Amino acid sequence: MTETVPLLEEKMDVPLPNFTSAIRSSRGKRPQTIAHRGYKAAYPENTMGAFKGAVSVSANALETDIHLSKDGVVVLSHDATLKRCFGKDEKIIDCDWSYLKTLRTLEEPHEPMPRLKDLLEYLALPGLEDIWVLLDIKVPWPSLVESLKKNRVDRWAKIDNHADDVFRLIAVTLSEVKPSKPWNQRVLLGCWAAKYLPLCTKYLPGYSITHIGFSLAYARQFLKVPGVSFNMFQKIMVGPFGNAFLRDAKKAKRSVFAWTVNEEEWMKWSIRKELDGVITDDPKKFLEVCDDYQGEKIHYPLSLWGTLIWMNMLATVFSILFRRSKEKRDSNGSKGSNRSSKESQSKTQIEENLQKLDEKSAEEWAQEYRRIIGLHPLEEEYALEQEIQGQTLPKRTYASRMITWSRIIDSAAEPKSDRLKIAEEKLAGRETPPGAWAEERQAATTDAITLRDLSDHDPDAAKTLAWMIAKEKHSQERADKLPVEERLSEPAWIPEDMNRDPSMVYSSPTTAEPEYQWDGGAADNVPPPIPTFPKPRERKVTESLIRADARMARTRDENEQKYRRREDFGCLSISDHVRNGAPNTTDVSQQVLRLNLEIMRREQLPISALPAWSKLNDVSFIDINVQDSGASRGFGLVTRHALSSKDTYDIPTLLVIPHDLILSAEAVEEHAKVDQHFQELLKVAGGKTTRGDILLFLLMQITITSPGQGQNVGIQNPWTEYCKILPSQVPVPTMWTDEERVMLAGTSLESAMDAKMSALVREFEALREKTTEIPWCHKCWWEHESLGFSDWILLDAWWRSRCLELPNAGEYMVPCLDMANHSSEPNAYYEQATNGSVVLLLRPNFKLEVSSEITISYGEAKSAAEMLFSYGFIDESSESPPNLILTLEPFPDDPLGKAKVLAFAGQPVVRITANESEVDWDCPFLYLMCLNEEDGLEFKVLLETDGSRSPLRVFWQGTDVSDVTNTFESLIESHELADVFRLRAMALLQDRVSQQLERLSESDETVQSVARQVALLNCLLNLVTPAFQRNALRLRISETSILQKAFSAVESQKSRLLESKIVLRYLGAAGDEEQPEQADANELNEEEDFS
Repeated sequence: MTETVPLLEEKMDVPLPNFTSAIRSSRGKRPQTIAHRGYKAAYPENTMGAFKGAVSVSANALETDIHLSKDGVVVLSHDATLKRCFGKDEKIIDCDWSYLKTLRTLEEPHEPMPRLKDLLEYLALPGLEDIWVLLDIKVPWPSLVESLKKNRVDRWAKIDNHADDVFRLIAVTLSEVKPSKPWNQRVLLGCWAAKYLPLCTKYLPGYSITHIGFSLAYARQFLKVPGVSFNMFQKIMVGPFGNAFLRDAKKAKRSVFAWTVNEEEWMKWSIRKELDGVITDDPKKFLEVCDDYQGEKIHYPLSLWGTLIWMNMLATVFSILFRRSKEKRDSNGSKGSNRSSKESQSKTQIEENLQKLDEKSAEEWAQEYRRIIGLHPLEEEYALEQEIQGQTLPKRTYASRMITWSRIIDSAAEPKSDRLKIAEEKLAGRETPPGAWAEERQAATTDAITLRDLSDHDPDAAKTLAWMIAKEKHSQERADKLPVEERLSEPAWIPEDMNRDPSMVYSSPTTAEPEYQWDGGAADNVPPPIPTFPKPRERKVTESLIRADARMARTRDENEQKYRRREDFGCLSISDHVRNGAPNTTDVSQQVLRLNLEIMRREQLPISALPAWSKLNDVSFIDINVQDSGASRGFGLVTRHALSSKDTYDIPTLLVIPHDLILSAEAVEEHAKVDQHFQELLKVAGGKTTRGDILLFLLMQITITSPGQGQNVGIQNPWTEYCKILPSQVPVPTMWTDEERVMLAGTSLESAMDAKMSALVREFEALREKTTEIPWCHKCWWEHESLGFSDWILLDAWWRSRCLELPNAGEYMVPCLDMANHSSEPNAYYEQATNGSVVLLLRPNFKLEVSSEITISYGEAKSAAEMLFSYGFIDESSESPPNLILTLEPFPDDPLGKAKVLAFAGQPVVRITANESEVDWDCPFLYLMCLNEEDGLEFKVLLETDGSRSPLRVFWQGTDVSDVTNTFESLIESHELADVFRLRAMALLQDRVSQQLERLSESDETVQSVARQVALLNCLLNLVTPAFQRNALRLRISETSILQKAFSAVESQKSRLLESKIVLRYLGAAGDEEQPEQADANELNEEEDFS
């Protein structure tokens, strides 16, 4: 009988940590106070300030976290990345210590990142001999490392710290610092996984070990190893399972600590249970609780009991899963002899298949890696995919794409399912009316067909789908070869709709798998062999369906085609989505990131290439450079030296951009004279607006930089290289997903977004229609659908977020200057010099220190919605009063409605500004809107002397006011019914505000549902929660507050106007006219009284 591999080695030499036991005093046992990442409640975590602060309040021990830098320095940080604490979007493992030591925490006081050596040198000082340290060692899960090693993925070490290196370098660091008391009596090694215990004894013999975890079932396995203590999640130890574990641990004379205990009730619970140590963010508070606690009975609030019940339910589920896993291992061991012959027979075939997989290309290896490891989250495979593809793909786009393919694969196992039908339609690029499938399926008689039909519509999709379905067999074989204890399992809380059930990947196949062989070495123009699928995986994609789709496409009328295109582009209006209910995030293939799934591949350069580009093109950075300003602000300009403009006439110049680099309508026209291809494009699709011409110019540049597309197209220029540096993701709402845009429902951005997306669709379709006949456009853009709608959205986002308005010169795009961030109190300004260059200058009376950010103003009077629409953020620091803009539409039954809009000099909108004490509004159109012919308003078309007709003219009280239609508020002042007109305007304004408030209220439930679904998706994929959701919700809150204040203010003004004698007289006269009609009605009622 085959012997099973034990989870732990039972004969390990681990000394008992005597220095970690509870403190005995006259009041009884008290847990030792262990400062979680130092005094985290008062200082930035894992900094020397936090550690010294914890010692100053008499903490007994310090808990900290271990990571390695790129050059092998042991540093102290909880996170593997720098984003949360230091605002940098980088991994520690990818950074040298020379860079890490320059960083400062976002939280005040801004502290540097310490090394383990720094902490040890501090603890080696006289008087601190009794302070001990718990090291939480951050290393990857062992099965992940082994799987990556077996798959020969070279980047496995960069996923996180390499375990062997971590323990070795900790030992080296401890040996470098000489203490007054041996470190093995003051340092406790914290390990999450059992496999790393041998590394502890290998590199750090004689050091005590504690198991860090949140599973009691897993922790019990460590009771077999003498000397190992326990550091458990506190709430998992509450209840019967926890009590039993505590009894067994005390019986085995093991120390037990609890993390992270910050509530007073749980602190008292820890004292009552006589734990040996409590890890807390606030050591001062815990020491005070220890002093005050007299053994009284603890009464827990209902909220804590709810948490307790929830955690014990999770513990129960985890225990059941662990027992089943153990039983399965035992069962595999007992049946090993029965299976040995079968395994030996298939061993050769498995090895051959694995060898074939090993010889595949890097891109195919990424697919194998993705299917075998089955990782959730997708962070590591995202990084690997970027290296393989050589491009920067938005992380949310990548994650969505992976889930989409997983859903399609899962659908293939469900014959005749609706999900399979939808997947096939999507892959084939069709949107087929529901009834057509029922008719055409009967005509399909083939039981097993190929995917070659799909290649006519989307070769890449067909190839990828075929490959991933066939890899099911290989994934099964490779996974079955892994040791049982190393097979990854998914957390129990992942929803079923995510389709990441590990049993799908690792369990033995129960049905016949498709035969599939592919050497992976075929040229790109030779399609790979396509697998066939037997009846359990029928795929009814026949030529008859394709012909039917073609017939139906020809019969669709123009309106249906427009709507279909809008739906394909993900451009249904926000109101459509809200009316249809919250988007279903379970149907990932339809709802997640529809705009970003396909983008034109283009060569990209990191921001570090900007200095070289600037030097090559004579851009002068004077005492400033470009640096990452954090996740919320992106890149920005910062000073290299202290600068001052106080008491001087010589204002410092910060940046100089030559005139030749400024992108304007004139520059585009000049470029067209030397670029024949661009001239051809501009002739058929441009010449209307500056924005349109510049977007075509930018499109030309990304086409040139697109691999395999533009080698023989266009002429390179400085902007060709600069476009490589521009980002692929801009946080403006047009690049949001459907779910994120739904959160704008009811805001002033809703109508603007619907109009903008419709305009972008029209522009893109017009571009396609006008350029299809141009040979190079057809080849580069339309032949293989290389240019997507998302590319056009990205170009528009570049323009809106980066265009600047130069005084007396119009709108431009200025390279390098567009790196400057916005501030409501800017310290710099830009202007155009006499030689045409653009210069950035320090504002007068400013003094800046080293590494101060240079900021400019994007606009002082812009509303939050305008800032979000154009730049993708809301300025929280702005001191300008909050305001919003609402559109106005004339009454549908107003015969002069269209004429009023046509003749009005401006936009028919109302701007509402909410100051602290009052609400103001500005709406010239409102007063024109409320007037009619009876009041003296006329529209005329004059006949000129040459027989032609003049433009529409507006007359008020017989006077031509066509040139001042935006001043009707003052024009009505002299009218005897001025108060009546004002009352009408206030009633219209209040009605418009009320409509907007109702719209916000009606959409609240849908928006909250979407917000929860987006948050869940982000949580499951380990993505950083986008600022989009936060900005959308902030906009809703801000506008709701403004509208409520406006409604109350308008109501007060209406009440005052209703007291006007003019209004009362006017209303009284109107009432007198209605009285005869009412009297006649009363007479009729009396005559018809049959009582």
